[in-house]
Amino acid sequence: MALAVEFARRGHRRGLLALFAVTGLLGVGFLAVEGYEYYDKYTQHLFPGRDFHYPGPDPQSAEMLYYLYFLMTGVHGVHMTIGVLFIAGFGLWAWLSPRALHQPNMFEVLGLYWAFVDIVWMFLYPLFYLIHP
Repeated sequence: MALAVEFARRGHRRGLLALFAVTGLLGVGFLAVEGYEYYDKYTQHLFPGRDFHYPGPDPQSAEMLYYLYFLMTGVHGVHMTIGVLFIAGFGLWAWLSPRALHQPNMFEVLGLYWAFVDIVWMFLYPLFYLIHP
């Protein structure tokens, strides 16, 4: 994304579009993996609620952990989806409009949004994937 923003600043449409495509595809791949994880946890009855079943010790604490997992990664997933949609929209705009690259600050703002979502993941990953309930 950072390189795409730099290409936008320099007016290189081809590089911008290529890197937007790569970034968008990686974002969609991330969301697909997250969707699979949600499905897997749901089929194992690890989704908080009436059907929650955790075979280990202290199931109440584990249920709270899974509640926080689904809440926090879900909010992150919503923001990822918004980012991917904006990347697609800005990419379409840059492809169709020759004037799009005259406003590189718009691409800079999208890059900052994407970086923020990325930074949030840097905190969520160790919180939920490097610990075990």
